[in-house]
Amino acid sequence: MLNAIHCNAIPSSKTTYDLPSRATSHVVKEEHVEYGFIGKLQNLKHECRADIRDRAALERNFREKFEALNRVRLSDAEFARLLDGIVTADVFTAARTLRERNAFTRDDGTPLNYTLFNIKEWCKNTFEVVNQLRINTDNSHPWARTRRAGWLRRSSRWSPPTMPSSSTWCAMS
Repeated sequence: MLNAIHCNAIPSSKTTYDLPSRATSHVVKEEHVEYGFIGKLQNLKHECRADIRDRAALERNFREKFEALNRVRLSDAEFARLLDGIVTADVFTAARTLRERNAFTRDDGTPLNYTLFNIKEWCKNTFEVVNQLRINTDNSHPWARTRRAGWLRRSSRWSPPTMPSSSTWCAMS
């Protein structure tokens, strides 16, 4: 097991996750599982994004990656409609949206065909790891902190912020 996990992908970050080298009991703490998982993903060349801590930062990151991948600039209204169109609790609909080319009508009436990851050159997709993501919804208290470990492709195959209730969130993109 790793003794320390570093977010090496962010030069300004001094984040270090210390793990005990030997477990003294048979109880495994959630944070050890989470940080071990993050360490494994980092070993697989996933970038640790310590700067993404809330829904606003997650959506900003998604917008930036989406616009770069699809070579388009969306207005705020268009981006809000796009999110409304792709966010779903239905796993099968979400999977179909993630793997196919999709269509969206822009404010001026022109169609936009888009993808949420690079389908043609799939090996150019990169991954990002996000942990300790705070998502407040209509059904949560504003002070509630949600422990999540998620991974996102940098080239924008993004799992919408409809999180399952488990303590670890893995959005395969």
